[in-house]
Amino acid sequence: MSSVHVEIVRIEIGNRGRCCQEHTLCGSVLEPDSIVRLRIVQIINDAGNTETAIAIYRVRNGTDQCLVGFLPRHYIARANRFDNRLARVVELYSRSDNVYDRRRSHRHGGMARCILL
Repeated sequence: MSSVHVEIVRIEIGNRGRCCQEHTLCGSVLEPDSIVRLRIVQIINDAGNTETAIAIYRVRNGTDQCLVGFLPRHYIARANRFDNRLARVVELYSRSDNVYDRRRSHRHGGMARCILL
């Protein structure tokens, strides 16, 4: 059985609930081997409209904690496959040796690669 990889975007941006009393930027707490949960949510976009998104929450001590990012929009078509799934962070693109991955991370407000569990 092959592993399913997903990419988290916007982990280095602190708007839309991605900051809390503990962290100025909740995505900054992600490290390789961090566990996250994917959840379908409704958000208000920049135009003021409600849209579906797949939010990523850091899991700590078995409990969902901070909102750290989102899956890219192209995952929405298959959102039910990802809802309430756990994943493990395997790479933070901002720290990658690959220049292309670092550039993509910068362009998308920070990115990480995860494996679904």
